[in-house]
Amino acid sequence: MKSTWTGFVRVLASAIGLALAISTTALANGSEVEPNDTVFQATHLWCECDVAGAIDSRFDADYFSFSHPTAGPFHAFTTLSSGGDSTIELFQADGTTSVLFDDDDGVGLASHIGIASLPAGDYLIVLRPFSSGDLFPYVLSIRCPGPSTEVEPNDSVSAATEIVCETVSFGGDIGQPGDYDYWSFRVPVTTSVNIVSLQAPAYSDQLLTLLDSSGAVVGTVIDYGGELGASVSMTLTPGVYYYAVSSGTPGMHYDATVSITGRICTVLSSIAPVSGSSSGGDLVYVAGDRFGTVAEVAVQFAGATATVLDSTPTQITARTPAGSGTVDVTVINRGDPRTLPAAYTYRPPEIAARFGNVNAGRGDREIVLIMNAQSGDDAAREMTIGLHQPISIVMTAPSSRVSARFALYVWPLAATPTNLTTLPRGLGNMVLPPPFMMALPHPLAIFNNAGFNQTLGVPTLPSHPAPTQVFSRMRGAPRPATITLQGLIQDNGSQIPEHWSITNAIVVRFQ
Repeated sequence: MKSTWTGFVRVLASAIGLALAISTTALANGSEVEPNDTVFQATHLWCECDVAGAIDSRFDADYFSFSHPTAGPFHAFTTLSSGGDSTIELFQADGTTSVLFDDDDGVGLASHIGIASLPAGDYLIVLRPFSSGDLFPYVLSIRCPGPSTEVEPNDSVSAATEIVCETVSFGGDIGQPGDYDYWSFRVPVTTSVNIVSLQAPAYSDQLLTLLDSSGAVVGTVIDYGGELGASVSMTLTPGVYYYAVSSGTPGMHYDATVSITGRICTVLSSIAPVSGSSSGGDLVYVAGDRFGTVAEVAVQFAGATATVLDSTPTQITARTPAGSGTVDVTVINRGDPRTLPAAYTYRPPEIAARFGNVNAGRGDREIVLIMNAQSGDDAAREMTIGLHQPISIVMTAPSSRVSARFALYVWPLAATPTNLTTLPRGLGNMVLPPPFMMALPHPLAIFNNAGFNQTLGVPTLPSHPAPTQVFSRMRGAPRPATITLQGLIQDNGSQIPEHWSITNAIVVRFQ
């Protein structure tokens, strides 16, 4: 890492005008993975997905494996855009024990299997043509939705229970003939919507009605009993819709799903770090599941839009906008907004700098500088130590490294807003100026085991790479004083390619 640090120091030296002479099993992602013609070659899928494939030879059969996470509703169906006639069969993981089979219960000659409660476990889906020699492309959709329970009373449009996910299981009970249960859901863009309802007992009568935001009926299906219950498939324009369930059979229970093509049910878990500068520009990482691409997601802090740098299915990386106070963080994923309430706190820039940026390039900030087994309070990284009490300063290595060289500075005062110092090359802010910035106040003590004394400062006391005890004094401070500590440390999780970060600061008052 010395050569990396050397290059970084050269850049620093240039930036501040110093003349130094330094020598120094396949997983599907939107389509089937061929060959997948046997149990042992099955393409593995996520439980909630849409995967494109094709029956492209006379005796082709496409095998897919997936894990059903918890006991609950399950649906799988094919979409045939260019003709063809599919069959679909669900097997236990052994590939021989059949669980469900269907030929034409989908749209047209497409197939659709569903069950109100499929036990948790590993399963196989096999797609075949109805007739040998029938070749066609298809999209296989698997839905393992989580449950949503009706909130009574929900017997009118105004009292509808909201369905907050694009593919969600919801269920209720029809107590008496003529009773209605209303559910509402939002369609973000013009797209196809599929509603399937399973009833118990299986051969009960069921009436499904789909209404638009004005209450006008846009679709109605009457089912007089059947294994798969009733279903509605339509193309809908953006807006809020209502789905009403009724029955002529008293005591009917139903479980249903709404599938909105192209919209992913967003899971929003957390954000790290949970605080940063009111000036904005801090790296944050939003964790969750089923995020879209950079073009498909937006992150907002109290309505102010962040700059999205990267997005994977489970993490969004962004830079914060400017702001103040403690705010909600909202992710809009393919038109689906989800919010973490009061999830992020803006701090004044001079206070935010006290938290450093170790590990900021890959996740939450890390504390590496510790005094008397503490790093200061959570609000401002300040602490108090009594006179004549033992003092111990420890530098730990970042989690990205086994050991790390560092330069630690001790100033004989508390940092103030006027002392805030922005370092070159995007390294970040320090609470007070290090030696190479050639500004006042100068450090009282320097622990430097990284070398390059002309830039980082000549060490006034010896030290060793972290993890290490930097300083120890059993007799403590003899008189009242205030000091501030902060430094630079090697960090493979840094936000800059040179792999160096700013440590957390600690303001210590001896009294």
